[in-house]
Amino acid sequence: MNSKVEAYLTAKKENSSAELSKIFGEMEELYNKKLWHQLTLALLGLVKEPAMRQGTELISLYTNLIAELENKVNPLSLAQIAGEVITQHADPNEAVTFVERIIPKVRDHQEARVLSNVLIAQVTLSRLEDQARTKKILDETEKLLDEIDGVTPVHGKFYLLASELHCRTGAHAEYYRAALRYLGCIDLQDLDEEQRVKQAFYLGLAALLGEGIYNFGELLAHPILEALKGSSSEWLRDLLLAFNEGNINKVRNDEAAMEHPA
Repeated sequence: MNSKVEAYLTAKKENSSAELSKIFGEMEELYNKKLWHQLTLALLGLVKEPAMRQGTELISLYTNLIAELENKVNPLSLAQIAGEVITQHADPNEAVTFVERIIPKVRDHQEARVLSNVLIAQVTLSRLEDQARTKKILDETEKLLDEIDGVTPVHGKFYLLASELHCRTGAHAEYYRAALRYLGCIDLQDLDEEQRVKQAFYLGLAALLGEGIYNFGELLAHPILEALKGSSSEWLRDLLLAFNEGNINKVRNDEAAMEHPA
């Protein structure tokens, strides 16, 4: 065993809670037996542990253990782990540099490469607030995404970020298309009620405001709109239905209700 890895695993076994100590003991056994696939699965679970999400525990885990396994870990899993680690980098530029350093190691795996780019774009948008740079990264990444067969979780992450960018820039039509694609990549049950209402509300507004969007059929057929029923934004669902039906009187009544709410 690598001396650095051995020292880290020993320290974590001796100084962690009983539950974490057991996990690190099992990981030590997997490492010694060179069971890289099982160890990768264990690491994917470990980075989600609440105790590891404190301070810089994930950065330490990467530095002392995962960095020694980069060539043995599945590339997509490596990128997924990196996505958790960068949440503990206080400096967003350091987070970007961290992912950039991993890219050469996952370059031959299309999904992992796309995910790495999305991680950089996330930091660039949400923490560096550089919309132009984010758009450039996403435009380049979409070409890679188009080469991936089928629909993967990586598609969902890409379109979610694209929709967030378009929302910030007020590009309603682009947001509408990206958000619908995002919803097509996920199970709605993975979103809590608040998230579903938010997605439905923003989609509805984008449908009404987006240039060149003349047909709401795809949105109206999507179960996401059910989230507006019973909410304070149910009027938006009614307005979309009225527009789609060409019910001018209903549209006028809904517009009046918006301007003079009860």
